Amino acid sequence: MTRSEFLNLITNNIKKYGLHLTSVIESTEPAYIYSIGLNEKFGFEIIFAGGAYFDKEQKSQIINEIVKALDKDLTNMNSVINTHNFGKFKLREAKFSWSKELTLGVFDYYNSNDIKVYQLIPEEKHFTIDIPDMSKERGDNIQLAWQWLTEEWNLPIPKDSKVTTNLEVLKGDPVTEIMKWEENYWEMFSIAADDIKDENIRIVPIGVILGNDVTIENAFALSEKSGIWRDSIHSNWNIWD
Repeated sequence: MTRSEFLNLITNNIKKYGLHLTSVIESTEPAYIYSIGLNEKFGFEIIFAGGAYFDKEQKSQIINEIVKALDKDLTNMNSVINTHNFGKFKLREAKFSWSKELTLGVFDYYNSNDIKVYQLIPEEKHFTIDIPDMSKERGDNIQLAWQWLTEEWNLPIPKDSKVTTNLEVLKGDPVTEIMKWEENYWEMFSIAADDIKDENIRIVPIGVILGNDVTIENAFALSEKSGIWRDSIHSNWNIWD
């Protein structure tokens, strides 16, 4: 698709649906989704960065529900907004140092850097460690999972390394079990794998876990199909027999 065709697609979606949603899949950084087309009526665009609790379709639905709430009353942007099935959210203005990196399509479409972007923040029970604080400048203790947007990959493992994990880890619980299955693929859980429900399983870039728990670096040197475990974050790692 050429740039002209893509811009036409965005324009047509805005006319038809009131906005265009751009979804960016995870790479070294977590997945995210943002709007184009809300600026005309709200004076800003919306981004949902990270948020591994929800899948891509759910994030799209969430943004659409937030837009409906703002359509009814724009002052809702200053309040906690309830959604039907996904809990509560608030909007927080993102610094330009973030929006210029994550929402390139916004500035390209409007041909302007003078566009505000607001970040969607879920309530605590749905908050995950891959959600950045975009109200702070990118250089201010940026979460490790997001630093490779602009920096060279510097870990001794493949750039596309992914981790299957459980939601408890993504909410901040320490990893206690690690298995390395392939050169670029690990399983990292906070409880026994057999005790994890399928709906609580997620796949994320390895930087998401590392940014919250640097002790998982011990797993980088593992050979394939080998693993380590510990009782708690204060315990030493042990090799699986």
